[in-house]
Amino acid sequence: MSSSARTITTKGGEVLYVHVPDSSDKEIEELYKCEEELSEALGGYKGGSSSSPNLESQYKTTFQKILASVSPNHSKKAKELACQFIPKYAAHFPSLSTEILNSQLDLCEDEDRGLRIQAIKALPKLCQLWNSQVHIITSVLIQLLRDADAGETQIVKDCLNELMDLDAKTCFASALQQIASPSSGDEAMLREKAIDYLSDIMKKKNINLQFQDEKVQEQFLKDAEKILSIFTSSSESFLNHEKEAENMRLFLSLISKLKMFKNDTVAWMKFLKNHCPVDVESSLHLKDDADKWKLRKFLSFLRAAKKGMTEQKENSPYFPFLMKHVFPNLKDLQNTNVEDDKLRVVTLRTIAEIAHCTSEYYSRTFIPTIYDALKSEIPEKADASAVLNFTNIECYLLIFHRLAIKSPGSLNAVCGIKIVTGQPSDTFGDYKHLRQEMIQKLHVLEQVCSPYVGRLKSLIDQLKKEGKEKNAEEVRTKTQIFKCIENIVTLTKALKKSRPEFIQFYDLIPSWIVMRKKLKKHKRKFSKEVDGNDKQGKKKKVKREHNEGSSKASSSYNNQQKRGNNITRGKGQRNKRGKHTK
Repeated sequence: MSSSARTITTKGGEVLYVHVPDSSDKEIEELYKCEEELSEALGGYKGGSSSSPNLESQYKTTFQKILASVSPNHSKKAKELACQFIPKYAAHFPSLSTEILNSQLDLCEDEDRGLRIQAIKALPKLCQLWNSQVHIITSVLIQLLRDADAGETQIVKDCLNELMDLDAKTCFASALQQIASPSSGDEAMLREKAIDYLSDIMKKKNINLQFQDEKVQEQFLKDAEKILSIFTSSSESFLNHEKEAENMRLFLSLISKLKMFKNDTVAWMKFLKNHCPVDVESSLHLKDDADKWKLRKFLSFLRAAKKGMTEQKENSPYFPFLMKHVFPNLKDLQNTNVEDDKLRVVTLRTIAEIAHCTSEYYSRTFIPTIYDALKSEIPEKADASAVLNFTNIECYLLIFHRLAIKSPGSLNAVCGIKIVTGQPSDTFGDYKHLRQEMIQKLHVLEQVCSPYVGRLKSLIDQLKKEGKEKNAEEVRTKTQIFKCIENIVTLTKALKKSRPEFIQFYDLIPSWIVMRKKLKKHKRKFSKEVDGNDKQGKKKKVKREHNEGSSKASSSYNNQQKRGNNITRGKGQRNKRGKHTK
């Protein structure tokens, strides 16, 4: 029997249940009465009144009764009604904005899931009324990501997306501040969920961070640096290491858009140097899982530094670190498992991509290491049993060419290529036997690789003619192999000439860069088929991975002398937040 009913026993002994209105029924009736008063007042306006009625002057007390019904001592039904009525009439009571916001946030923290969701969905509407509340509402929504279930989390993210569209800078700054200084005990879970959300946003939206107020920009940078310290700390780690590395790159990309860094490469590179995720003076032991993840983070970090290295024509201390402390240990990753081998390949490719920014000193220092690695990959004779690692060879050749451009005078003692530049680093002496050995090795390499070029080209053409959807992946794979071998042949022929040619950074595009672009183009095409154009109805511009020109064969050393050697292109207990005050 409910508390709102009592019994009456008749003379005949029959028990009757009589409903007696209790306090809950009375408050529901009172809420409906308040809503009816507000609705009737607005009804006159909608019916043709020339101006909006001043509800605040006549019905402020009425609306305050609705706000009061969200307190814990009120019934679930009363809270549900308040959740409907508050957003509906909030715009007409600007002087109560603080009370309205606090009431709505109380509903967002209610124990009832359905009520929470309904209250959360109304938050963006309040921000549309009062843009000044974006900061605190973003902070609350970020906290709600902490222990929400999957369905509730998606609703929270949808609301955050609406706030991003409304005021991206304020929303982003508030989110960073919440992640940088989370409530005690919530750090790990809140940090990962919030950073994952912001990373997804950075992939989908072009966030404009050109703050006009320098103090706001400085505070934003301080919060961002706190988050970067999480990525670079050896004592803290994410559960998902791959996401950690990618998220760090995205955050660095975001910070690079700040006004203080956007047009100041020197300041940006100095900032990066202070947030490097590895100790560049220590070796990484690649049999150790912890060091493997450090390397992954470092490679992700370098993606944010590439543009600055190209502009400054300087890759120190990163290139020397890779060559001195990582390259000698890459053998520990080869043929162990798929993920380790993938890490090894990405490391080699990264070295090749930044080698053109190496100084003359480090070029001279590491050319022997690269040349020895190249020789070890080439068999003594070109026969059917020869097995080549085309990926390794392409990387070694690219690195060799780019280092040779910077330090041609040091090649004589390494491989017998004698070039006099007039610099103290020039090596003299008779090293013809080294040149003969080099020519022999390159001849074997060309003999093994050349037949593949024609065969792969024919196979790719045949697969394309068939036009079957199942062939698409095979075509992409075969095309990358074809481009890789074609590059090897081009680089090899250039070194075999009587006057060796060293191919510049922008004259030959590595095979993986070509495939990276093609894969991105394929993804964009698929995305447009599903989603159509962007919100402005415009097609998004394609960003190039590098600033390489068309793929020429090569340029002679004499031409290099004319141009100069420098490259010029290139659901637990929720923590209650404090009440918001004006």
